[in-house]
Amino acid sequence: MDKITEIESKINFCASLINLTKTYCEYNYEKGNEFIVLADALSIAENNIKESLNYLDDIINVA
Repeated sequence: MDKITEIESKINFCASLINLTKTYCEYNYEKGNEFIVLADALSIAENNIKESLNYLDDIINVA
């Protein structure tokens, strides 16, 4: 159970970093298309992390 909590903590930390980076890219979108593409990629990564957290919650609730 401790490992699952540790994994969840690391995923939450990564999600926060991704969200911060995505926000920066969205704020600076006028600087070029590369920010828009990066922001889109970060959105996909953020959604995958949220899904992973939901799966971990399901595992914790079953255990």
